Amino acid sequence: MTSDVVPISSSATTERKTDYAKYGYDFPGDGSFVVMPGTGFLAVSFLARSVKRQAREAVGKRFRASDDDGLEMNVVARLAFRLDGDGPVLLDYRATAIELGCAPDRLREAVDWLASIRAIAIEASGTGDDTLVWVNPSLAYCPGVDPYRAAKRHRFPRLDLDHTQTPLAPLIEEFEDIVWQVAQLCPAELDGGGTCNWDLGFGLCPQHATDADRAHEEAERRRSEQRAQEQHLKHVRQRRNELAARRQHICPACNAQPGEHCRTSTGGRAREPHTGRGPTAGAVGG
Repeated sequence: MTSDVVPISSSATTERKTDYAKYGYDFPGDGSFVVMPGTGFLAVSFLARSVKRQAREAVGKRFRASDDDGLEMNVVARLAFRLDGDGPVLLDYRATAIELGCAPDRLREAVDWLASIRAIAIEASGTGDDTLVWVNPSLAYCPGVDPYRAAKRHRFPRLDLDHTQTPLAPLIEEFEDIVWQVAQLCPAELDGGGTCNWDLGFGLCPQHATDADRAHEEAERRRSEQRAQEQHLKHVRQRRNELAARRQHICPACNAQPGEHCRTSTGGRAREPHTGRGPTAGAVGG
């Protein structure tokens, strides 16, 4: 029995629009270099896992880790790494289903769900195997592409994780509410013409940074570390005040009154309340 499956490697490829060499390195021409501005891929995975969990619990079944095949994240990652300039990606359902090892119907279901949460936008879809798909730039975009312009085309939201919550939760910010940050690019002229356009959001340009730029970067790094240390100390002080205000009885170790901080044997403020160290904490300590 002969197979009619055409090897994917033998499929015709279009000429690439993105010149990766102009960004400072000879990046591979297979589209593997893309800019990922946040943690949108994880947000897609979290959302897909939540939907599958709700579907299992709705029929009275327990959700297990094996119930999440991760297909949605694999699909969007595959589309992102095939980006080429500011344009759509050609999605071949038949070839992609073979490569991902899933049924074509299951792949179409995953693509439709990604479109429903606006991780992608389907431009043309029919009964055939080829579909043009636009990728949300909050997930990934090619270097040199304006993410605002790419998002405005389909009013894409920003998909990310909310790092202010514990545990992390998906964050969907509508297009009108996004505070867009303009990318700062390296303006140095290249020998072959044009500008470097290295995205300075990744750090100093490895080819054109000067000693003054490095000194400024080091000063910014030290100031950032100092601000982080101040925030940590502020959090520690707030935590101590909360623990002190929570006490309702006199501390048996240091006789601290309700609402007061515990004291060490030398009279200084204790790091933790003695009553919170368990029944073995009887002596006054730091």
